[in-house]
Amino acid sequence: MSEVSQEVIDAIRELSAEGIPASQTAQGLSVDIEVVKQYGKKAKSGAKRYQAYDESKTLREWENDSRCCVSWNTLKHRITSYGWNVERALSTPCREFVSVATKLAVRQAWLDGLKIQEIMQRFDVSNSMAYSLRGKQAL
Repeated sequence: MSEVSQEVIDAIRELSAEGIPASQTAQGLSVDIEVVKQYGKKAKSGAKRYQAYDESKTLREWENDSRCCVSWNTLKHRITSYGWNVERALSTPCREFVSVATKLAVRQAWLDGLKIQEIMQRFDVSNSMAYSLRGKQAL
């Protein structure tokens, strides 16, 4: 088995503790699956815990909490890559996806003089999405 850096071992342990399958971890870190199996076993009880709402949980546990509105992957990136605090990462919904056809229809509805409540109901868009499309030119 080849030499493995401490950084890779730590990554394996963190991913293993979070419940990521060994095959996925090996592929993501570009290491042999046997290396993941060797080091991943040691991490089960040592998963990193995150504090929010006066509770301490792993990201997997937070993902399953009713106050969380995003996936584990989104949580991880918001906290580790973007530096968000845990409560903000848990409670901020992902951006609303609206198709181009719906955007055009909402824009036309504004031009036709429809009221915000009717636009939101007819096209199933949020208040902020409807208003953001009000001033935009056709796509």
